[in-house]
Amino acid sequence: MREIRIPAFAKINLRLHILGKRPDGYHELRTIFQTISLHDELRLRPARHPGISLHILGSQSLSREPVRKNLVYAAAAWAAVPAMPPPRCVVICASSIASFPIIA
Repeated sequence: MREIRIPAFAKINLRLHILGKRPDGYHELRTIFQTISLHDELRLRPARHPGISLHILGSQSLSREPVRKNLVYAAAAWAAVPAMPPPRCVVICASSIASFPIIA
């Protein structure tokens, strides 16, 4: 089975200012960041059935979150063109970067 592998590079926020919440629930940001060499890997492959299937590897905390709240899933759903047939896609996010809670 064919598969596309894409590195998803980590970033360090050098400056982050939250401007407010948008109507879609996301936040408007003003940021300065730098990518670094650490990265997760996104793997995309065709699926047998219509729809987008997301699998998270390497991160128990991310794998417990509802799939439809995951930004990887949201990006795949956004990329699906409404006029085309429904997508048939398996997305695997192989996480190798530890995530830490934000301490304010």
